[in-house]
Amino acid sequence: MKEPRQYLASGLSVLPADRTRKCPSVASWKEFQGRRPTEAEVDSWFRASDDAVCVVCGKVSGNLECIDFDNHGELFPKWAEALPQELYDRLVIERTPSGGFHVSYRCEEPVSGNLKLAVGMRDGKRTTLIETRGEGGLILCAPSQGYVLCQNDYGHLPELAEKERETLLDAAWKLNEIAEEEEPQTQTETQQPVGHPIASAAPATRPGDDFNARGDFRALLQRHGWKPLRTTQDGNEHWQRPGKKGDGTSATLKDGSFYVFSSNASPFEPDKSYSPFMAYALLEHNGDCAEAASALSREGFGSAIAQDTSGIDWNGLLSKTPPAPPPQAREPETKDPGELPERLLRVPGFIDEYVDCAMASAPRPNRVISFCSALAFLSYAAGRKIVSDRNTLPNIYLIALANSGVGKDHPRKVAMTLAVETGLAGGLAEDFKSGSGLEDALFLRPSILFQRDEIDTLFKILKMAKEENAETLMGRLLNIYGSSNGSIKLRNLSMARPELLRMKKDMQANGREEDAAPLVLNPYLTVFGTAVPQFFFEALDRRMLANGMVARCLILDAGRRGPRQRSAFITIPESLKEAVRTIRDYRGNDTGNLCGVTRPSMRLLTATDGANRMLDEIDERHDALYNECAERRDLVPMAFWARATEKVIKLAMLYAISSNVKDPVITEEGVAWAEEFVRFLTEQALFMAQRYSYENPFDEKCQKAVRYLTEAGGEYDHGALLKRMHESKETFQQIMDTLVESGSVVAEWHPTGGRTRKTYRLAGN
Repeated sequence: MKEPRQYLASGLSVLPADRTRKCPSVASWKEFQGRRPTEAEVDSWFRASDDAVCVVCGKVSGNLECIDFDNHGELFPKWAEALPQELYDRLVIERTPSGGFHVSYRCEEPVSGNLKLAVGMRDGKRTTLIETRGEGGLILCAPSQGYVLCQNDYGHLPELAEKERETLLDAAWKLNEIAEEEEPQTQTETQQPVGHPIASAAPATRPGDDFNARGDFRALLQRHGWKPLRTTQDGNEHWQRPGKKGDGTSATLKDGSFYVFSSNASPFEPDKSYSPFMAYALLEHNGDCAEAASALSREGFGSAIAQDTSGIDWNGLLSKTPPAPPPQAREPETKDPGELPERLLRVPGFIDEYVDCAMASAPRPNRVISFCSALAFLSYAAGRKIVSDRNTLPNIYLIALANSGVGKDHPRKVAMTLAVETGLAGGLAEDFKSGSGLEDALFLRPSILFQRDEIDTLFKILKMAKEENAETLMGRLLNIYGSSNGSIKLRNLSMARPELLRMKKDMQANGREEDAAPLVLNPYLTVFGTAVPQFFFEALDRRMLANGMVARCLILDAGRRGPRQRSAFITIPESLKEAVRTIRDYRGNDTGNLCGVTRPSMRLLTATDGANRMLDEIDERHDALYNECAERRDLVPMAFWARATEKVIKLAMLYAISSNVKDPVITEEGVAWAEEFVRFLTEQALFMAQRYSYENPFDEKCQKAVRYLTEAGGEYDHGALLKRMHESKETFQQIMDTLVESGSVVAEWHPTGGRTRKTYRLAGN
């Protein structure tokens, strides 16, 4: 697809999009509000002709702004008729799949955030008819399916002067049918504490309320340079901000609500409604409501008993703002990134061919699990045979999450078959129970592929590690991962297996007593585990998340069970076997380190200049994310972002080997894929970890109750939730009392046939 490249060349931050959800399909698009993607990133994203395209508005795209005409574009003709023909002809106009219109342009000055320009009642509902997409917003656009350019194109956007932009917005504001409604005013300032001298007096009239009722608000506006334009038949007054010329509307006044459209009407903010009192406070007293009320009281507004303005709650007189969210037991910090885009599960060459082979013979083919198996096998095959020019080896810890019956076992069989047919079966392992057992295995076979189902049980052992064996195992797993480009020193071999003792005696006989506790040079362990998603995340705790054990893993969710097909014999294509043999020849006949003395001879994998620049930029971005978390002392995301760049390099290496086995080179395309892949998996892991992991066993039970409430739509009957929690009545009541006291859950009682039924509801539902 040529358009994304053209859009990028013209200075637009262009991204792939999900047409259904109308949002970017990259793992995270926040960073692209501040930077445009690279050519390599764009090329890696857009491969199919039917890929959807979206563009980020605002400064990153040269002050791009778009006016979006909704409701089948019903107001577009009237709006277009009001514009000078010369200005209209310069705009980029496209029709959307719903029959609406996008009108796009750039501005000389920075644009504001999204603005509602015209609203109206349609089918009994308040409906947005025209709005803008500005700073922080985005639009789906041509050549996405259903989006048709009617005039000009995004590669040649016009740049408008401020007055020209205002002409466009004014024409839309004039089509507004109803003003923004203001929330009912509260009376909290009249609520005196018990024992107050006037606690039993009649409700007082506040100065602000009195000004709203009888103050000369129009005179106030005119005193500050605002100009009345006209009044429509329904009583909606149109006003123009100070300094603006022509007849363009900047705000409307109706039923005591001053609704501001303009983004250049300081001290007012755009797309907000103000009461006369709040406008007075902003214009006359710099927003100080207490000072404004005191001044009004001196002018005779408000009753005598309402003159004391100290301690007053001014919420009832402020502009309309959304209510504060209810307190939660644990405030979410990472949003759910959604499903893994399928394009990230495609890597040309070896990996794609392996996946096709695995899925062709599987009774329940699953691309995610097959893809994980392919990555793991390629990592294992390249173990201790290739190293990047950044001194990194492609060893990975990889976990595929899938429910029972999804097909977790079949890809492991494919891996075993390929290993047997290429002479690599000796390095495949299915279990290790201790750190010492893992050491023994690596000393005899320094490159291992560990494949295990229900790997959550291993993490449960690590989580509950009060025993020395479990602590040693976790420590060794952490150490081995980070030592693939170095070495690890093994324990004393006096209690080891017979073959290791014989090796120890040989060392002593040859005068190498100092090597009795030998080294493993470039220890190489690839892990491919599978588990049920919920069980896996419930097996974690904050210690394991923060110490980097989980942060070193690539964790993929396999999704739902695939359709059944007739299973077949596993037939490995000759091309896959030939690729493995080519990889084995990277180091010739040098095996190295079988006696812990010599290092293996490894092939050097270089990167292009562009790929190296990308990796440096990625490292800087990950450092910035790490530092943000460090300032908050948020240990878990710190652990993940600290290792993100290393994972990008390892995956870029595997991409290079897969796409060109004979002459691999780390390219910009491979780095772009690896970065997006790691970013998505990191955000998904952080989201799942904060949802399922916990500080202590009681916290786990509280979070479980919240999760059950969420899954049930936010409300649960007391008896049904008690039954599902599998707790004693006393413990269950402690859990729910804690959640109610924290504000996360609300307990409610409902009369039912002479009895009372108790339910629990998530706060805010």
